[in-house]
Amino acid sequence: MPSIQNYIMVDYENLQPVNLHLLKNDSVKIIVFLGVSQKAPATWEKAEGIECIRISGNGKNALDFHIAYHIGIISTANPQARFQIVSKDKGYDPLICHIRERGGNVSRTKKLSVPTRGKVVPQDLLDRQLASVLRNLQKNGANRPKTFKKLISTIDSWFQQRMGQAEAYDLVGKLQKMGCLLISNNRITYVL
Repeated sequence: MPSIQNYIMVDYENLQPVNLHLLKNDSVKIIVFLGVSQKAPATWEKAEGIECIRISGNGKNALDFHIAYHIGIISTANPQARFQIVSKDKGYDPLICHIRERGGNVSRTKKLSVPTRGKVVPQDLLDRQLASVLRNLQKNGANRPKTFKKLISTIDSWFQQRMGQAEAYDLVGKLQKMGCLLISNNRITYVL
């Protein structure tokens, strides 16, 4: 039996997806984090591959901290694990960036998707976003962002703040790998 490499962490206080059992396969484990007074569908409590964790206590961001803790525990035991946090909460994005900077594979999404080929964010979505960013950069010429931080905020504004920092970091990383830009001391040189 293959070992689990993909973990879907559901912030049930933020989003209540249905049909989680359709995502289950031998390489995916779904962990649903429930608030103190929340109830998950009874079928999830007994489903193989779905674990429900009720947080202990109330407090601002209490559930978020539980998710962060479990990502740490799992990634320590399995450094190759990939995580998808299912939530609309952009508060996860700094954590996601921190983990990625250290070589981890984690993303946040508002819609469930089955992780494939080691990618957590669907490739076709990344490709469309990347093409859009390239068009905007080429169109802006001399007005392109000059620093890494400004490029991230500009990309976010192009997508009307619907993209998290982590996704913007992914796109910049792809642009670097493609040789479209060079970053040195937070300054950007474009090769478009």
